[in-house]
Amino acid sequence: MESHSRYRELLESIQLFFKTGSIIKSSYRETYQYRVKSREGLDIIIKHFYHYPLLTSKRQDFYLFSLLYDMICKKVPSTQKGFLHCLAIINNINKPINLDKLLYFTNIYDKLPELILPPVTLSNCSLLIFKPWWIVGFSCGEGSFTYYTKKYIGKSLVEK
Repeated sequence: MESHSRYRELLESIQLFFKTGSIIKSSYRETYQYRVKSREGLDIIIKHFYHYPLLTSKRQDFYLFSLLYDMICKKVPSTQKGFLHCLAIINNINKPINLDKLLYFTNIYDKLPELILPPVTLSNCSLLIFKPWWIVGFSCGEGSFTYYTKKYIGKSLVEK
């Protein structure tokens, strides 16, 4: 999750609540990122959002993110079909994959499978019976579910 520097305390509260992750200052923008890299930490957060679903269109991004995470844990991308299915999911989270990269993979393997996504039904906030921790999962439009790729340059690992 990335937010403007004025929301750093919010990110710290989220980190404290989940008892996992780290907060990193962006080197090129006035933002901070809350990052969780361990499977145990991701399991805690995914379980939370299943228990307390997001109320906005971010629900679809979370659904796709958790589907992709589950596929990676089960090593589905190790097959060509699984890899293409994962690419199709990534291409629908937040922002599409760079067109050059997408063409590179589809030229080598095949076209991406079509995803059939369930419709996102947004909750009517006035009808909600608020549970005490639903707000922890609420993001005001600046947060996002995302993925990172890693690239080796020489002997060092670079996060992109």
